Amino acid sequence: MINRDDVIRMAKESLMPYYWRTGEITYIDKLEHFAALVAEDCAKVADQAEPYQAADMIRARWKA
Repeated sequence: MINRDDVIRMAKESLMPYYWRTGEITYIDKLEHFAALVAEDCAKVADQAEPYQAADMIRARWKA
């Protein structure tokens, strides 16, 4: 399960903007909401997938 620390780690890894004084990611609340929407969409794809095909379906959808 992805948590807030994971979202922050991925945001830093992808060089998201941050407050230079504190090092906190800019608009973290909106980023967390976006991550939740992405996770929900991935879950919907997984619900429709055959066993062991969810990852492939999610990756294919991302590249579309």
